[in-house]
Amino acid sequence: MASRSGRQYTDWLYGSQYEKLWNRFSPDMRQTFGSVSDLASFAGRAVTSLGQEQGQVDEKVETASPLRIYRRTSTFDRSRHKMLLEWTMAEDGAVTGLVLRPALDGEAR
Repeated sequence: MASRSGRQYTDWLYGSQYEKLWNRFSPDMRQTFGSVSDLASFAGRAVTSLGQEQGQVDEKVETASPLRIYRRTSTFDRSRHKMLLEWTMAEDGAVTGLVLRPALDGEAR
């Protein structure tokens, strides 16, 4: 379930489907971003600067009860570093956390 949700949220992020993401955000995540347009501005800049995801994608799902964490490391055509995309989800699939940053050595194969 968490891997399927994580992949879906990633597809929405890469596909600029911010309204769909917003609808899955927890109240705390909505407060963090403020609005769908603020989310779109932040995410759009990040995705545009990275370019297209390419090559092998490494995925991992962990449970830190009651949360599930979907971690995805991959390379992008405009980034020199492998990147980590992490979705933290409640049991009902609501997004409670989002991280996009360069992957540390232990996080990438």
